[in-house]
Amino acid sequence: MGGSFATIAPPSVVVKAAPLVPGPSLVGSVDRSPSDMSDDSTGLPELWDVARFAGYLGVTKHYVYRLTSEHRIRLVRVGKCLRFRPEDVAAWLDAQAVDVASESAVQARRGRPRKRDLAA
Repeated sequence: MGGSFATIAPPSVVVKAAPLVPGPSLVGSVDRSPSDMSDDSTGLPELWDVARFAGYLGVTKHYVYRLTSEHRIRLVRVGKCLRFRPEDVAAWLDAQAVDVASESAVQARRGRPRKRDLAA
């Protein structure tokens, strides 16, 4: 068996790069506000996924999953996926807001008085 093996060069393949066009994943960036209620092309309401909601709040995805498991925020289930309406996110944020108390409404410190408070 004294045959020689011929090497076959792979055919040269020319791949042209497609122009960069923002697709659906790039259109919905995190910096959009909840007031953008509908997708312009279909007229359907926009839904945020967990990653987008977490990015909007600046928290981890784990925190968003905890909010949903504790039923603290409204969500839409699409199969197994969790989605959020921007108006529900805005309503939840409004409910989380803490009003600033006036100086007269601040309660006195509880416990034994401090020496510096007695001297005043």
